[in-house]
Amino acid sequence: TQSTWGILMQKDKLEEFMSDPYNKVCCDCGQDSPQWASVNNGIFICLNCSGNHRKLGSQLSCVKSITMDTWGDDEILYFKMGGNANFRAFMSTYNFEGTPMEIKYKTKAANYYRYKLKCLVENTPLVEPQCSVEVGREILPEFVSPG
Repeated sequence: TQSTWGILMQKDKLEEFMSDPYNKVCCDCGQDSPQWASVNNGIFICLNCSGNHRKLGSQLSCVKSITMDTWGDDEILYFKMGGNANFRAFMSTYNFEGTPMEIKYKTKAANYYRYKLKCLVENTPLVEPQCSVEVGREILPEFVSPG
């Protein structure tokens, strides 16, 4: 189990990342003071958006409470390497402005971002190349309805 000191240190790190102006608002809707996070996307989100992220499934968005959940050191790194500004900048290259989140997080671009972030956190080389805008806007095959 984790020591109380370790948990407090992790909460301090999260608070530090949340002091970034871009992280002080929900990455998806812009609501102030998000209290939730999508770990594998490295973003901070509000309560309403956290419910929508949970519906996506943990492979697309692993949701945790900033204050109520215990965090691993590797999970904290997702926010050091990611954050709302990095996610939004990356996704803006694929012209996702106004795209519903239930579509955006199922795209090849979002999947690549999660892959890239995981490689940074685990300090492993990126093997897959970044996809083009056209390919990045495509829905992952496992989420395409047949017919």
